[in-house]
Order: sequence, then structure tokens, then C-alpha cells
Amino acid sequence: MGCERKMNPSNRFVYDFLAHNGKQLYKSEMKRTKLDYLPSTQKLVYSFWKQSVFDNNGKLFLHVYPKDLQTLPDNRKKYGFLNIGIGKKDIQKVDSTHFYIVKDLSRYGIVERLVTGQYIDNKRTWIVDERINLVTKYDDSLENRMNKGIVENLDFDFVETLLFNNSQSHYADLTTGINCFISLDQNLLYLSNIDMNYLKDNFEFRFYGSDLVNKNLMETKNLTKLKTYCTNSQLCFAYTEIPKGITRISFVRSEKSKIKELFSLNIE
Repeated sequence: MGCERKMNPSNRFVYDFLAHNGKQLYKSEMKRTKLDYLPSTQKLVYSFWKQSVFDNNGKLFLHVYPKDLQTLPDNRKKYGFLNIGIGKKDIQKVDSTHFYIVKDLSRYGIVERLVTGQYIDNKRTWIVDERINLVTKYDDSLENRMNKGIVENLDFDFVETLLFNNSQSHYADLTTGINCFISLDQNLLYLSNIDMNYLKDNFEFRFYGSDLVNKNLMETKNLTKLKTYCTNSQLCFAYTEIPKGITRISFVRSEKSKIKELFSLNIE
């Protein structure tokens, strides 16, 4: 836990996001390494802290075993797995200490097993051998899936890219600058790029559903009461649970008993 306590808010947000949404496959404080699997989007997330320890652990490898061996290239069929390359271009740094690698497994069809870890010469310094039976949610061809990857170049940093690729929908408000992400199970609202000026008692989220008695207003949540992670740039991340049966979320400001809606988004 000593290493975890030194996390900056961005890394703490990622750590909590993975705990809420993923399955932890490996963790070693000695190796400064953690591996999580996000079943809803079939992504592996490698978390590392301290570059020198990562380098000492050796070369990173990932072997993916698809159920249908016919999907393998001819030169890999005799081995029964794809050897997925991982290089420096895959590394996403959040700060000088913490960095991440995300690998999308959904493009490989039905995956029965994965083996990953690091090695030096012929000796593996750590290894995960997991039977996951990943079933892709995509209906298109394997060739098309192979061309699909993590969404990039959206003017997002790593944390927001992680949220984007694991959300049902995304809304960016140009006036407030706040980015909203609805989780795939529609249970959580994730927020990024929140100016600290909004962390005041007169800003709140309002959740609307089908309760006609209360004019569709189901619940309100003051922004100060959300789980919040604020960075040195004075911008914050936050998340909150979405009440059941919600069809619309609005962000409002209370001004002398008057409510001004700053933006709203619909839940499909």
C-alpha cells in the first residue's frame, strides 16, 4: 500500500476505475506491476510504476489463443496462438512514475486463453496464464475487428481515452468544458475536465426519469458530494452512481432560488 499512497489524483482515479470495472489478474508491489481485465470491452490494462523496475523485469509479451485456429495466420497455426507485439509506442505515461499499456482483445474473435508477463532471456520474471473465454460483442468480420483499436487522437489524455473506450456514450460540453461518460452498464457517470470553480454548493446534477408525481425529477446530487480527484492543473475527475430508470441528466446552477441548466444529456 505504500506505493499506492503516493499516487497522484489521476493515477488514483485510474486505480479506482479499474477496481470498479475490471477483474484484477495480477499484482506485485515488488515488480511494481498490476494487470486488470475489463470484461465489458475486453481490454487488458497493464499498470506499471517506476520505469527502472519495469526495465529490470525484462521484455513484455502477450500470447492470445483464439478458439478458431483458422483465424490464425498460416505461420501461427502450428503454435495455436498469436504473439501480440508490445513496444514503447504502446506505453501511455500519466506522470514520470506511472504508466500504462492497454491491449484490445475484442478484435481477435473468441479468445479462450491468454498468457502474458515479462521475461529475461528464457526466464519469466512474472506470468499470468488465464482462461477467460472472451466472446466478442462485434458482429463484423475478424478482419474488420483487427482494424479496430483504441480510439486515439481525440484531444484526450490517457485517463479520458480509457473512459471513452469503456463508456456507452460521451458528451463534451463546450461552455463548462466538462466531459461526461456514461458507463456501459449505465450505472456510473464519470466526469473529467471539471474546473475547481464548479466544486461549490450551488452546482448539482439532476437525474430525471418517469416519476410524473415529481415532474420526472428523481434525484439531485451536489457536485461537492461526488467522489472527486483534483490534479495540480486545477482540473478534477469525478464519478457518481446513476439512479435506476433515469432517462436524462442535467447539470444546473442554483442562483437565488432559481435554477439555470448549464447542459443536459440523454440516457439511451
